[in-house]
Amino acid sequence: MKSIITNSAGILVMMAGSAFADTGAGADENGWLWIAFLGFGAMIVVLQIVPAMILLGSMLKGLFGAPIKAGPTTTETKS
Repeated sequence: MKSIITNSAGILVMMAGSAFADTGAGADENGWLWIAFLGFGAMIVVLQIVPAMILLGSMLKGLFGAPIKAGPTTTETKS
């Protein structure tokens, strides 16, 4: 059993090794589309942070704010 695990791990390492064998050619050929993609991703993150901060502020205000005092409640109606 130990030899099977060792052989499997060795095969996985050899197969994954070719994934890291990049030559680096074309690394400086990023166009405007790549910048637009990164800008769109950043815009999504920023637009999701705004409601998250509002929700966090409301939650903290509810946790640490003054308790709400309930006024007198009556079920009688005056006629």
